[in-house]
Amino acid sequence: MDTVIEFKNVYKQFGSTAVLDDVSFRVQKHDVFGYIGPNGAGKTTSIRLTMGLLEPTQGEVVVLGGKPDQENIRSKIGFCFDNDGLYTNLTAYENMKFFDMVYHKGEGREHRIKELLEMVNLEHVSDKTVNEFSRGMRKRLGLARALLASPEILILDEPMIGLDPEGQADIKQIIQNAKETCTIFISSHNLNDVEELCNRVAILEHRILAEGLLENILTDTQSVVRVKLKENCSIDQLAGLYKLGIGEIKLSHQEMHLVCQEQPDISAITSFLLNNKINFIEIGEVNNSLREKYFSLVRGKNDHENEMSESNRI
Repeated sequence: MDTVIEFKNVYKQFGSTAVLDDVSFRVQKHDVFGYIGPNGAGKTTSIRLTMGLLEPTQGEVVVLGGKPDQENIRSKIGFCFDNDGLYTNLTAYENMKFFDMVYHKGEGREHRIKELLEMVNLEHVSDKTVNEFSRGMRKRLGLARALLASPEILILDEPMIGLDPEGQADIKQIIQNAKETCTIFISSHNLNDVEELCNRVAILEHRILAEGLLENILTDTQSVVRVKLKENCSIDQLAGLYKLGIGEIKLSHQEMHLVCQEQPDISAITSFLLNNKINFIEIGEVNNSLREKYFSLVRGKNDHENEMSESNRI
């Protein structure tokens, strides 16, 4: 499989501040690649390096087999940021025509514009000015603009931000359609969207914490059982759980997390708690998800426990 984006031991500093620290990852042809991390982790810097707008302090960025600042490489990259760069006083059609003139000579222009406006479901409002559009409509037009050049790589920065559920569904469908013809690089804070759309993921916090096929990353996630307690208890009271395949016990206020070395036996854990008069309100296995993997790796995210979802609730 062809590699279309590769970071090789990339360091990037701004003055004395290190933004990227020995970052290495690969994006393969026709991947939908999710790039996730907290604010300030280096995601935007990575995108600018990929587009040839910055150079690494150390290491190498290779895009489509060459340097990203080369004009023949840049011309093969489409991008759509939250600030979509559209001209609000022009109609949707006029915007598309203007940007098509940047990318192409006149041949096939009308067909190209019509096809893309149909793809993003805006053909019926092509004569309306962009300042009349909702945020979701602007997002869709921004994606159509990015696809005008028939890019080999499409870079999307927070494509779902600020959209209602219907708008998010529209953008997801466009991404699903676009992945047939190009490789898609998505930077996002929405872990559920990344898990739904992407086949390959990298988790970044100045350095790569995990990278690879999503299914492999999730398979590597340990099983966790969460127990909400009626009252506090001590680790000593729970020592017998280690005999049930529990590798680690974490207590926090009136809640505990049991990190399991193997598939947890919820019934056996429940019996142990009842027999030892440890009163609890709920017990359930935390689903393996990208959210759990993310919060287990990214430091300083102590509030993630409130966002856990569990199955097999008793």
